[in-house]
Amino acid sequence: MKHCLAPACPFRVRHGFAAEFADHVEHCKSCATALSVVSDSEPQAEGEAHLHVATRLAFSVGAMVAFGVLASLNFEVGSTTQSLGSGVLALSIAAVIVASGVVEGVCALAIRADALPERLRGLRTTTQGRARMRALSAVLAMLGLSLVGLFSARPLGLWQLLLLAGPALWLGVAALIDRWGLGHGASLATAAVLGQQLVAAMIAAGTEWPTLAVEMIAMAGLVGVMLARPARSASLGRVWTPDRGSGAAEPPQIVDGDFGLGLTLPVTSLLPLHAWIWLAPLFALARPDAAFLDLRSLMPVIAIAALGAILAWAFARPSLLLTHWGRAFPAANPAVLEREARSLFGRALLRSELVLVALVLLPEVPSLPSLPSLHGWMALVCSVVALDLGREVSARLDAGTDLVAVAIPGKSLIEAEALALAISLGNPTGARVVVQGGHHRSLWRAAGWWLPLRLLVPPEDAARVRERICSEPTSC
Repeated sequence: MKHCLAPACPFRVRHGFAAEFADHVEHCKSCATALSVVSDSEPQAEGEAHLHVATRLAFSVGAMVAFGVLASLNFEVGSTTQSLGSGVLALSIAAVIVASGVVEGVCALAIRADALPERLRGLRTTTQGRARMRALSAVLAMLGLSLVGLFSARPLGLWQLLLLAGPALWLGVAALIDRWGLGHGASLATAAVLGQQLVAAMIAAGTEWPTLAVEMIAMAGLVGVMLARPARSASLGRVWTPDRGSGAAEPPQIVDGDFGLGLTLPVTSLLPLHAWIWLAPLFALARPDAAFLDLRSLMPVIAIAALGAILAWAFARPSLLLTHWGRAFPAANPAVLEREARSLFGRALLRSELVLVALVLLPEVPSLPSLPSLHGWMALVCSVVALDLGREVSARLDAGTDLVAVAIPGKSLIEAEALALAISLGNPTGARVVVQGGHHRSLWRAAGWWLPLRLLVPPEDAARVRERICSEPTSC
């Protein structure tokens, strides 16, 4: 009995186990990968790979727990007591995100205006350029935090020093997880801080803790139902014929039908919710009451849904999908891609809007002095990061070997996912290539380059994947 060991095989994706064939069959009928006879030595090798994954996963979990405990430490600021998480680390993460947006915007405008010298033209599209931009963002965030500390009404002391060290501490934990653990370091470090704040909120809620617990459980369920699976237009059947003449890993020749395209949700991002969280207290906007919705209380819901639709059109409109997919699958039928793009955009927009509206209508906890929907947002981010970590663990276990993270600078999430699928289908071994941190990046879309995208590929394919990425017109 022979088996198809390709993790990206349509049969395995649809049914969850490898397809079996008689001994005289040479290639899988679903993906055309060469079949293999499972040997007695494979279980031992698979067990070693599983042990390696478990060790790295344990490091990531341990680093998150330690960082969360550190964030829970309290310190005195004048006459008040604050935790390191809410008083320093949350501000540090927000400062890095804002600084990253400023650096990204200035670089984009400078490149568009042809105001940069030739040696700096690759800042946004090369690995070295992105590293420089991240370093500049960290320095800018530290400068901004130092100014906040100096000009605040609080007396100079420990709080100002901790503010200055906050970005370095967060980025350092992220780098340790990237080097020794599993998962996206920046995502897991952020989830550790947010998770600590949720635990602190549960304790502070007192007798109202069940309301907050229900809110967190509802968010986890919402993520599992609406966001865990990408939006797809049809069943997961792929019909394609790889070019086996030269032996090179060429892009698959798509004949017809859906071949696995999907959109990670939400396509709207959560930027409309971020606007609501910070602008509602500033302009004294009333929180919608889910029990009694009149026209006045519906206005914030309508505004957030409208902004979400606008951003979804900017990030994932059908014409943009068609452009990126056509570049990743040059042999695909354009009519099939256009049909897929229109169908996927409609389904993805509907599910994304439902997530936004549900977040706005979450019940509040009166005893907690927090911004509207903030705890629901924290719970959603933590759930999404857990999805990313689970997806990476699954990919590493399926591969049976350690995967290498290959940076893909200058790519959007849609481009990265199309590239990952194209490489998977064109791989002679059928190894599955996944995007690291894709779910968390979907919450930010174009504003989330502080979460650098990476492809997880088998070690033997890393050089070929890097060569293909460098051949793309927007990367090097």
